[in-house]
Amino acid sequence: MKYIALILAGGLIGWSQFSLAQSVEDGKKMLYYQRYESAKDILGKQVEAGAGSEAYYFLSQTYIATDDSVQAKTILENAPAQVQEDPLVKIGRGQILLMEGKKDEAAALFNQALEAVKKKDQSELMIAIAKAHVQARTGDVDYALQLLNEAEAREKKNPNLYMVRGDAYRRIGNGGEAIIAYTAALERDPKLAKANFNIGKVYLSQNNPESYVKYFEDAIALDPTFAPAHYELYYHYYFRNVNKAKEYLESYIANTDKSVNHEYMLTDLLYVSGKHQEALVKAQEILQREGDKVQPRIYKLLAYSYDAVQDSVKAMDLMNTYFQKEKEEKLIAKDFEFKAKLLNRFGADEEETVAAWEKAIQLDTVKVQQAKYMKEIADLYKKSGDRSKEAKWLGTYYNHVDNPSNTDLYNWGMAHFFAKEFPEADTVFAKYAEKYPDQVYGHYWRARSSAAIDSLMEEGRAIPHYTALVEVAGKEPEKNKNLLIQAYGYLAAYNANTLKEYEKAIEWLSQILVLDPENSDAKANIEILQKMVTQSSASGNSGG
Repeated sequence: MKYIALILAGGLIGWSQFSLAQSVEDGKKMLYYQRYESAKDILGKQVEAGAGSEAYYFLSQTYIATDDSVQAKTILENAPAQVQEDPLVKIGRGQILLMEGKKDEAAALFNQALEAVKKKDQSELMIAIAKAHVQARTGDVDYALQLLNEAEAREKKNPNLYMVRGDAYRRIGNGGEAIIAYTAALERDPKLAKANFNIGKVYLSQNNPESYVKYFEDAIALDPTFAPAHYELYYHYYFRNVNKAKEYLESYIANTDKSVNHEYMLTDLLYVSGKHQEALVKAQEILQREGDKVQPRIYKLLAYSYDAVQDSVKAMDLMNTYFQKEKEEKLIAKDFEFKAKLLNRFGADEEETVAAWEKAIQLDTVKVQQAKYMKEIADLYKKSGDRSKEAKWLGTYYNHVDNPSNTDLYNWGMAHFFAKEFPEADTVFAKYAEKYPDQVYGHYWRARSSAAIDSLMEEGRAIPHYTALVEVAGKEPEKNKNLLIQAYGYLAAYNANTLKEYEKAIEWLSQILVLDPENSDAKANIEILQKMVTQSSASGNSGG
């Protein structure tokens, strides 16, 4: 049996089956283009016609690509005995075992496959084994990279080696090395659209639209029929430009197998285009036709559409149905965001609404979106009057975002203050005063918080903060008139009541009259304090 290198990224290994080669190749091409139904049809017919190991292997790979490892396993287990002994099929069987977590049994089959051929012919098999490790959740990516390095020492021209290497680096989150690997694949096959596409996927994971759009467009320029790139651009523009999204969706549909998913996507586009009534009609048609087979997402689409036409009751009912029917692993942050908004609108139990927001935070991977949800929770508690929980979430928000503002810090401190959590408020405003020493707010609210803690003025906790406020606010006395009057009044009261330093208290009250000459309270208190000074002086003289 002669081993031959395959150029297409969808297939890594080939055994020449001269009578059926073209048809098997067609199946592999469909796998490469992610036209899975066509691949199943073509390769399935080859298996029925008695084709060799390659047809079995790539048919199983097609089912693995569509998350049906059970059927993939059945195909390989039902293969004739001589096919099951083929090195390529042993690798396919080993991949299934690896996906089942049976690492030792998988390793035994992989080793048997390698031992069945001469060392100089092992590179293609090594690539296939590496691919199995990269794709399986329990696979060993480090071992996969080791195998690829060994294969490269024998075969440096195969683009598939570098494609699998790029996938391995993507799996462990090393985008830089993944891009280098995909670029190497493109150098070896300049028409390999999937290499550009995969580079785009790296940038997509980094939320870099300028770069990922470029590489998806480059993939289409190399191969206009490469549907996955059309899909990614459709999804990108779905949130930005409905008309461009429609263009890419149409080109995606034109280059993929006919599927009910196309109807789902077109219905999605009706919704995002603002054609809510049309989206409702189309979604209901799909639901009626598909019945129990309908994808749960149609209930979500109906919910969004009903919400858009101001029918929140139906929207809530349909979202509940969606959550009952959809698999938990397929739920996304936006699902819980929408649920929380509906619950809030109905005045539902506060904790149930918050639980939905918290789930959205847990599922989202974008910091900005997580921060948005945190603010929603804080706002909810503020409206309900629970300032303590509002403060908790504003603090979570402040410590989460990269560049929080002075307003964020201020609101956090104020929530604690109005919750009568004065030590916590003082701590937050201490941060404010340290970060923004030339602003009055940190000093003022530290003073207010400290005054609330030391309500009898026994410790003088607020004095240094009111003193700092006088220094800062005094630079613009007209602008900060009211704050200065409060500060002078407190300092006067502390000197009079706690320290019994009446003359110092009169000095602070006199500062109020500089700002507000007709201030009756200041005048009255100065008069009282002057009498006390006189009495104290007379008492002292009498004692002498």
